[in-house]
Amino acid sequence: MLRRLGLAFAASIFFAIVLAVPAYELAGGVWPGSGLDQPFSNDAIRRGEWTKAIEKDLSRRERVPGLIRGTYNEFMFRTFGHTPHEVLLGADGWFFLGASTRDFPVPLEKAALPRTAELIAATTRWFERNGTKVVVLFVPEKSSLLPDQVRAAEPTFSPMYDAGCEAFRAQRLAFIAPRPVLTKTGEPLYFQTHTHWTSDGAVAAAQLVVDRIVAHYGSPDLVPGVAIDGEIFQNGPRLHVGDLVKMLGLKDGGELERSLGVTTATIVGRDAKTKGLLDSKQPEDIVLVGTSYSHGYYLPSVFSALLDRRVENRAIIGRGPIVPLLQVAQDALLGRRPFPKLMIWEVPERFLFVSAERDLRPPLDNLLRATRYDPRTEVPVSADPGPVHNMQVTSVGNGEFDAVASSAAPQFTLLLREPIQGDGKRALVFEVKSPTPTMLRVHFDVGAGFDGRTKFEAWQIGYDAEQIVVVPLTTPNGAPIKALRIDPISVQAAFHVGRLRLWSESPR
Repeated sequence: MLRRLGLAFAASIFFAIVLAVPAYELAGGVWPGSGLDQPFSNDAIRRGEWTKAIEKDLSRRERVPGLIRGTYNEFMFRTFGHTPHEVLLGADGWFFLGASTRDFPVPLEKAALPRTAELIAATTRWFERNGTKVVVLFVPEKSSLLPDQVRAAEPTFSPMYDAGCEAFRAQRLAFIAPRPVLTKTGEPLYFQTHTHWTSDGAVAAAQLVVDRIVAHYGSPDLVPGVAIDGEIFQNGPRLHVGDLVKMLGLKDGGELERSLGVTTATIVGRDAKTKGLLDSKQPEDIVLVGTSYSHGYYLPSVFSALLDRRVENRAIIGRGPIVPLLQVAQDALLGRRPFPKLMIWEVPERFLFVSAERDLRPPLDNLLRATRYDPRTEVPVSADPGPVHNMQVTSVGNGEFDAVASSAAPQFTLLLREPIQGDGKRALVFEVKSPTPTMLRVHFDVGAGFDGRTKFEAWQIGYDAEQIVVVPLTTPNGAPIKALRIDPISVQAAFHVGRLRLWSESPR
């Protein structure tokens, strides 16, 4: 009798609290799972253990929903197969990234695909004019490999990988589409509950790229770089819990999370003699500009072993295909390093349709504008600090300015001692240093003062804590620029602006 009462009380509390979860969380399927001291299984709920924990929190007058959502997650998933909006549960237990299925492609991005492909092709040609052979590796989304599994949950889903390939071909861009090699005995070489490919899939794609590179140069011995002796090595097996499982909001180490993991072994490239990982951070003749598909799967080391050449690792996780490319371009443009002789540029399909408007086209546009100017024409610029907003100027001297951003939306104004004609024939160049990477907008004032409206804005060509910003000076009708306003978008700390100078257009 007591057990029945305990179960009834537990059930009443469960449904009372579940109903108390905000409606927007229920609608969006968001179950954060924060605040749980320990996971509770369905059996634990039935035994009344959950009830006792809730009673304890109630006696402390603590907020109960924060305690239960981790278990609520697991309970909902096990009972109803419900997932957060970021995760799509397709057929046969395959998980997909929701942004690449339910809202994929965003209509705006689909319509802008030709412009995106044009910018990627133009960037590739700029590198090649500077002596860099560029190999574009166009990585397909898992949903493009398994459209039928996606359609089990989203019947209207239409993969866009082929559209991306056609857009590249229209720009006469030489690229590698590894979709044919990303299967083994008919099974995709991607993780079932993770966004990315498996180590076998990564190596298969790398081998395809290496074969194309060797064919281009005519012989392995003619590939650029100093010859090394590399080998492929497979590490021991380990449990891999994918990012899509993490997005379910399950408590780390819980029963369901472990059950959705997979035992896998990573594949790396290492030095045949020292057995050390072939992972160079120094400028090399060959550079891999990569994303999480490279960073998480040791592809720089794998390429080094397959090519028997040391490959520079410029793969960054979570920043997409543009940020590492901009870093290499900026270093080469400013003479910090020579242009590489060979660049492997990894471009995942997702970024052509999900974040191109925000993350891909603006910085590429600015890079291509910046490449019109010649650093050898450098002329210093004199300016004085002007009005600031949400920040304090701490020091000024010899064209160097230090300031502290105190809150969101900081603004820093520089008053030019001599106006600069905004006819596009010159670019403003300056250094920025901050504790963390930051994005900037630069506004031009062509009147008596800023009136709150944006006369012009441009993104920087890098995304580093220490970066060089190159901003072409173009205004409507070539109006003279009297002041500049710099908006650090993502930093709220001390930062430094200095070495203002002008570059003129390169001779055509």
